[in-house]
Amino acid sequence: MSFAYLPLFVGDYLKDTQHLSCAEHGIYLKLLMHCWTQGGPAPLDERKQIGIVNARSGDEVEALRRVLAEFFVRMEDGHYQKRLMEEIERSNAISSKRSGAAKARWSARKKVSEIQRHTNAVQKHSKSNASGPPLTPTPGEPSYAGSKPNTPAKKEGSS
Repeated sequence: MSFAYLPLFVGDYLKDTQHLSCAEHGIYLKLLMHCWTQGGPAPLDERKQIGIVNARSGDEVEALRRVLAEFFVRMEDGHYQKRLMEEIERSNAISSKRSGAAKARWSARKKVSEIQRHTNAVQKHSKSNASGPPLTPTPGEPSYAGSKPNTPAKKEGSS
């Protein structure tokens, strides 16, 4: 699934991060964005972390370590931010629900389309059979075009 946007609850973010420096804010937000787009944790490898947040100096690397220690939980497969992982799970659930609904709609449309095709085929077949014998005679058959239907002659004196 592609996450087109990162839900940022500004009030919650500011409440929890008022004490951060500008560099720490940037590092924290870049880590959050990375985890959001990847749909999982920040890597354990510090060199990869430094690349993600574009840390250039020793002070920025220290800021990275402080942000990870304060806001992320280290697990076997990476650094997790609890609130972000909850949002990822919520977004995945919404996406799955919408995907299931879309598949159900397409399935229903496909059935309706198949019924319509079948109905059209039956109607077409019925019309071709209802047209009766051909108007032009086949070779060897007498032509009745322009003649009156064969009706019994009336006897004189009969009413």
